[in-house]
Amino acid sequence: MRWIALAALLLVVAVYFARSRQQPLVSTGPVAPAPVAVGSSIRNAAPHPSAEQAGTRIARVLTAEFPDHSHKLSTAELGDFLNVSKHSAASLAAAFDMTQDKEFLEMAARMHPDDPLIQAKVLMHNILPEEREKWTKALKQSDPNNSLPYLLAASDLVAKGDLNAALAEIKQGGSKQLNDYARATSLSLEEAYLHAGRNPAEAKAYGSSDVLLPHLAIIKGAASELAQEASRQMTAGNTAESARLLQGVWTVGNQFRDASAQGYLLTDLVGIAVENMALSRWPEGVSGPFGDPKQVAAENHQRRTESRELTTLVGAWMNSAPADNEVIAYYDRLRLFGERDAMNWLKARRPDLSNAE
Repeated sequence: MRWIALAALLLVVAVYFARSRQQPLVSTGPVAPAPVAVGSSIRNAAPHPSAEQAGTRIARVLTAEFPDHSHKLSTAELGDFLNVSKHSAASLAAAFDMTQDKEFLEMAARMHPDDPLIQAKVLMHNILPEEREKWTKALKQSDPNNSLPYLLAASDLVAKGDLNAALAEIKQGGSKQLNDYARATSLSLEEAYLHAGRNPAEAKAYGSSDVLLPHLAIIKGAASELAQEASRQMTAGNTAESARLLQGVWTVGNQFRDASAQGYLLTDLVGIAVENMALSRWPEGVSGPFGDPKQVAAENHQRRTESRELTTLVGAWMNSAPADNEVIAYYDRLRLFGERDAMNWLKARRPDLSNAE
């Protein structure tokens, strides 16, 4: 089984579910947004031809040892979807996540500069590096309750060496909730696959697995830099400064953990890894925001172990070529309640898969 290419985020990602978010974060075969005549809709086309049943195709694509892009839309299919969607912000964002062709995001930035989804995508994928401050400010204004622009701004400041300003951004965003627009993108991807005549179960599975989460590596890297500086401050005897830095690290981890409640399991795993950076370095005798560091670390270890078990179970389920109705129910739950909830639902529904653990 091939696992997500974001393995560098944390060691446990090597056991993470199938191909969900497994694509590399660079283009592996750009699909140019070539115009297709308006009205050349393929909405009434026959389903994607294949001798395989939907469950078998999904298993082959999502559990392949090497990347399998056979499910992707053709240039004509994607162009038709964009035309019918009037090149909306959501459709262009979906086209980018499906193809990783930055031309789609560049077009979206020109056509929809005030859309928070596009603002977030431009920042997460660094499409316009010379304009990052402008786009960060715009996202803060258009989605004021979202901590994402604050965490990305903090990451930029850490890269510049301005740790105090980075901590200020983290603190300011700490009272907000993280929204990475993954669910919105997943829905648009599903719509693209359905429009091209794909089976509904496949559309949901591929729509979920095509979503890219580059911000996890970016923000986790910044948190790691803060944690390393905290260690240096501790070595130098600056306990208070070390704790201040680690407070910022802990806040970042908490942001990921909270967002994962209705998001992807990977976000939770990254949140655990970031929290553990703070827990393992927290100065003895200094009160923190989390109670006993050792107890919390043990709880995190247990949760990570459970995640491995759930990932194994879902992998076995996927390889069993599940029925369409079960696939649809699973991915509907994933989008509505988060991936962990969907996995636990599957575990209760299919006890026969427990032996796979």
